[in-house]
Amino acid sequence: LARIDAARAAAAAAGAGLQLVGVHVRQGDALDAVNGFFNSAPSAHDDAYVDKFAAAMLDAAARAAAAGKQTAFFVASDQRRARRQLRGRVGGSHAVIEVPQGRHGGGDGGGVGDGDGVGGD
Repeated sequence: LARIDAARAAAAAAGAGLQLVGVHVRQGDALDAVNGFFNSAPSAHDDAYVDKFAAAMLDAAARAAAAGKQTAFFVASDQRRARRQLRGRVGGSHAVIEVPQGRHGGGDGGGVGDGDGVGGD
């Protein structure tokens, strides 16, 4: 909640509202993996796939900016690489708040404070 309050305060200081957007890049469940619906190497989704999420996030932020709002993104993924990639593409210009593992059902133990160098509190 502290990150939301900080994003809201920054938006208010800039004379803008705040739009909150949730993003979940999901690898899939065990049945999907057995049926071959997802790649398995080197990760379930390649960089180009995750870049589509980043592009959609930036587009949503641009639409919000046109309406006088800033955007904060909640990011959840069971893939550490996807979280890193989204933070790298979007986090420089927008608040990116990672949802702790266990709150989104991810399976790699990732999330806030998982030691992977991807921030959030």
